[in-house]
Amino acid sequence: MASSQRRNVSRRKFLKVLSQTGGAAAIGAFAQPNFLMAQSSGTSDPWNVVLVNLLGGLDGLAAFPLYAGSRAATVAQARPSLAINPEQVLSIDSQTGIENKIGLHPSFAPLVNVAGSRMKIVQGYGILDDIGRSHDTCQVAMSLGRNDVNDPEMKGFLARLMDSQDWDTLQYFAFDVVNPSDVNTSKNSPVKLSDLGNFNHRGTWWEDDAQVAQAAAMKKALLSLQSQTGGLAERYMAESTLMYDTVQLVQSSIANQVVGNNSAGDYSGDWGIGVQLRGISQILKAKMTNPDLSFSREHQIFYARQDGYDTHSDQANSSLPDNGIAARLQELASNLAVFYRDLELYGALERTIVVLYSEFGRTCFQNAPANRPAAGTDHGWGSNTLVFGGGVTPGVIGSAPLASDFTDPWFNALTPTIDYRDIFAEIFQQTMGISPSLIFPNSYSHTRYGIVSV
Repeated sequence: MASSQRRNVSRRKFLKVLSQTGGAAAIGAFAQPNFLMAQSSGTSDPWNVVLVNLLGGLDGLAAFPLYAGSRAATVAQARPSLAINPEQVLSIDSQTGIENKIGLHPSFAPLVNVAGSRMKIVQGYGILDDIGRSHDTCQVAMSLGRNDVNDPEMKGFLARLMDSQDWDTLQYFAFDVVNPSDVNTSKNSPVKLSDLGNFNHRGTWWEDDAQVAQAAAMKKALLSLQSQTGGLAERYMAESTLMYDTVQLVQSSIANQVVGNNSAGDYSGDWGIGVQLRGISQILKAKMTNPDLSFSREHQIFYARQDGYDTHSDQANSSLPDNGIAARLQELASNLAVFYRDLELYGALERTIVVLYSEFGRTCFQNAPANRPAAGTDHGWGSNTLVFGGGVTPGVIGSAPLASDFTDPWFNALTPTIDYRDIFAEIFQQTMGISPSLIFPNSYSHTRYGIVSV
């Protein structure tokens, strides 16, 4: 039997089972989404925003080092084993009149070679309130879009964005989600996955053991409803139908898109950031080349992640080529360079922005003497990061580290001066017209820094 025939048989069986569990009436109420029909409510110029979460606390002083000025000398004294040689730092333009000039770690070379004119370095961003240096606490706070973790809904700002705009499922793809709040929507659920190539029914909504148990409990509850409709049975019908149709669309129209292997190289590995960026590229290529897709004229957001930045030791140990910050940044930059070239090739670059972020930076001082190759840095506070892509104004925002940050080895951290939310708020407001008050509630007050100009 051909694969298409098997899918049709499976779908008929699937719907028959649902009708036997009290979902027959819901079948009509929740007709399958028209994923293969462009919606009239879309925009002719949709934007795409890709968020890359660098887990572990990226050392912003190493990834985006100062290479000229008095503060560069201060950093070199605090980090005799870790400071980047100023002659190796990759500089960027638009720093006229700035004493303490900042650039990129030499491992960023692949990305700088293709996107150097579209980069904005953000200095001194972070959670403005000092809520401690715990990975979990800071990750959750950033996911929520708060300066604390006191949210009774535990709804992240990306989930709030999706709900506030009544977005459809295919407008938000989340790869390897860390915090459930990032996808805790009240309306349509985003697509949650690890690898677009292995996207299937079993690995869509119920990926871990706890969720499998939850699904089993839901099915048991549905059996007890039998002839009833509405409530749990109706929600299950809607979610199951949506899951099936989403998987079918991804497998038939998206996952077969040929991307990568361009002038910047190819996506690396069979897991991690390379696989995630390849998947995002396939989605965007399908969007650009198939006008019949429902999201072809809709804004989209993508969440991706890369691990490995908790560099307590061996941060710059060249004898361990697979460890340390250089290896992680090389993996990140090379894959982002391929992604950037892909965007150029199928015409999505001018409407796509990539933003890197991490839960906190590292300590100002290295944690071992200069004569020990195992030196690293510990959990800090403020950090530096990067935004690049279409509409991004090149240059630098924010200020160099405060001199006082290097005079107290007990505090031993950069003091953030830019609220991390300002980065996301400006991007979403300037590109998609979404008010920051809809996604960052409570007392947050937005400051615009000129990251993008559209």
